[in-house]
Amino acid sequence: MEILELSYKHLPGILKACFIYLGVFLEDKDIPVRKLIRFWMAEGFIEETERKSLEEVAEDQLMELVGRSLVSIHKTRSNGKVRTSRLHDLLLDLCHLKAKEENFQQLVNKHDEPYASFPDSEYDLEFGSNNFLAPVIFNSYRLSFNVKRPHFVDSRPSGPVARSLTFCASSDSEPKCPYDISFIGNNFKLLRLLDLESIMANSFPDEIGLMVQLRYLALSRYMQSIPPSVSKLWKLETLVAKGSRGKVILPETIWSMVRLRHLHVNNHAVFNLQGLAGSSFHLENLVSFSTPSLSCRLFALVELQNLRIFSSLKSLKKLSLSNFRLQANHLTVIGKLPNPRVVKLRAGTLEGQKWDTREEEFKELKFLELDTMSLVEWDASYDHLPSPEQLVLRNCKGLERIPSEFAGIATLQKVEVHWCGQSVEEPAKEINEETPEIKVIISSL
Repeated sequence: MEILELSYKHLPGILKACFIYLGVFLEDKDIPVRKLIRFWMAEGFIEETERKSLEEVAEDQLMELVGRSLVSIHKTRSNGKVRTSRLHDLLLDLCHLKAKEENFQQLVNKHDEPYASFPDSEYDLEFGSNNFLAPVIFNSYRLSFNVKRPHFVDSRPSGPVARSLTFCASSDSEPKCPYDISFIGNNFKLLRLLDLESIMANSFPDEIGLMVQLRYLALSRYMQSIPPSVSKLWKLETLVAKGSRGKVILPETIWSMVRLRHLHVNNHAVFNLQGLAGSSFHLENLVSFSTPSLSCRLFALVELQNLRIFSSLKSLKKLSLSNFRLQANHLTVIGKLPNPRVVKLRAGTLEGQKWDTREEEFKELKFLELDTMSLVEWDASYDHLPSPEQLVLRNCKGLERIPSEFAGIATLQKVEVHWCGQSVEEPAKEINEETPEIKVIISSL
């Protein structure tokens, strides 16, 4: 431990904060790096530079911790970036020790009072609610709970000075009914970060719309819609809406959230844009948006060029679309964005049988995936796609061939063809024969 403490001692001040923050994640569990980075951003640990975004600076901070052997890489993404990291048990102990010594954050578990006194049986958990009428008050700036869901809700914790609140459920089973978390808005008015993703709430509490300091908000609920009042959270950078069923209707007001950088919905997301004709979209800072499927109800849409949602997303670097029903020529709008590096089009997103890529489109694209498309003809060259590193084709059974010009793209490193038929497999093999340094993976029908 002395050697580890010495390593910690020589960290720059901001890296010390980033390292201690790793302690909010559970022992022997993967640390999702995107979530970690967004936590750091919400806490104000990361400062943007002229040349690098907040996310890029945060990634540099993480890699510096990796370089100092204080955290390890566990899984990587398609673009080579870190997906998950891991923390050795001794290093996690060091995080907890320093968090306590420096009054950095308070870690609350089931062995701490009042939670150690709560009933432990499943019956009592289900039906013994509201036994503690007075809220449990905590005076730390950062609170991280690892207790049972009903214990947390029954205690109605209060943090008058708290800046962040995270919750990881311990070993209780999934609840039969959602919980009332309306107390959060009144008891934690100064929060910058609120992560209740593992507690199923019965509604989107109106009080949360008054928590104007929030930078990060993650909620899980039986939701059908997010209320328009979410736009009152004008400092919000990350919004995670984890629903349980059906669709989630996103309010028109979400397009006015100037600082929103990350929007993630795990259900079918619906945008109703009928009231926005002639209005401005202010999501220039949006970096990532993900949802399993998406619908837009549009007032008038002759060509996608009329849809300023995409043309305003100047910071977007990764785009995954499923069931979006784009015509091939509509990809021009996406292709002209300055920063897309990873594009994944899945489950019929690209309609039509022909796609002609053009010069000055997808100039920064590194990773392209086409999955379950009706595409037959695809015309592309190194002039059109100047810097791709990886191409993945999956279930494109009608595609006649891979453009032969791909063999001449100097940056191309890997081609994957899965269940597309011989008309695609043979050109892939030819690419490998012509340029052996390009790795080709084929899964036949």
